[in-house]
Amino acid sequence: MNSLTHFHLFSYSSITHDAELTTTLTGITRLVEHPIQVKPPWKLVPSKPVLLPFYLTKREQRKLRRQNRAQVLKERQEKIRLGLIKAPEPKGQYLNF
Repeated sequence: MNSLTHFHLFSYSSITHDAELTTTLTGITRLVEHPIQVKPPWKLVPSKPVLLPFYLTKREQRKLRRQNRAQVLKERQEKIRLGLIKAPEPKGQYLNF
């Protein structure tokens, strides 16, 4: 069987009435199939906004360290005043002996 006769067997001219059309074209309907709406991958997982790291200069680092240490010291003094923690023992120095 050559390709020309094979093509002739399945051409539209060989179809004579509707009964043959349904048997020949199975799976073809007048209904339109719509694809399922799929969310993009970046919307599936709620993520935090991406934060870029920023770098401080030496001067800014020293300033932040100084401020943090001062804040911790103030909190410790406040706790001592309220009586939540005991005051530290006085430190002995060579000059006091």
